[in-house]
Amino acid sequence: MTFAKQLKSYLNSLGITQKELSGISGLSRATISRYCSGEREPSSGSEEIRKLASGLSSLPGALSFDDYLKALTGSLSEGAGLDYDAFVSKLRFLMQNLDLRPSELARGIYMDPSHISRILSGNRRPRNINVFIGDTAAFITQRYTGSPSISSIADILGLDASDVNSSSALRKHLTSWLGSSELVGEDE
Repeated sequence: MTFAKQLKSYLNSLGITQKELSGISGLSRATISRYCSGEREPSSGSEEIRKLASGLSSLPGALSFDDYLKALTGSLSEGAGLDYDAFVSKLRFLMQNLDLRPSELARGIYMDPSHISRILSGNRRPRNINVFIGDTAAFITQRYTGSPSISSIADILGLDASDVNSSSALRKHLTSWLGSSELVGEDE
């Protein structure tokens, strides 16, 4: 079950509204609405997911805090545990070093340029971070395989150019690097 469906199921079984959950959890109504629509998810271990579990468990007839926390955490999508700040930092660093403009990335992955700009500024998260990372890696792979920039990409990823000598290898390494929590410049 997705996080959004799990949360809505709890709202229905406890007979409360999003507004009421907002009041007891301390999270804004907009945040609760985004969680219920599937537009956003809290990070695993975040203060937000703890506030949700605490708010739900405070209601009469509710499960325990630990039960809600475990169920909500278990329903998070794969990208929910991603270090989002590290991801944005690496994406900015990669684009800057490849001289890749946000509008070019947006065109390449079929997104609105303003959405890309908001992602880069940290004001917006992609709906599905894993798909976004995969699409970004695929676009960069398609655009730069065989070009002189391939050695720059290898350097950024901390690899030898021979490690990214095929499109599939480059895409795999880019996807892994963008999704890792290692900050730019660590262990390089």
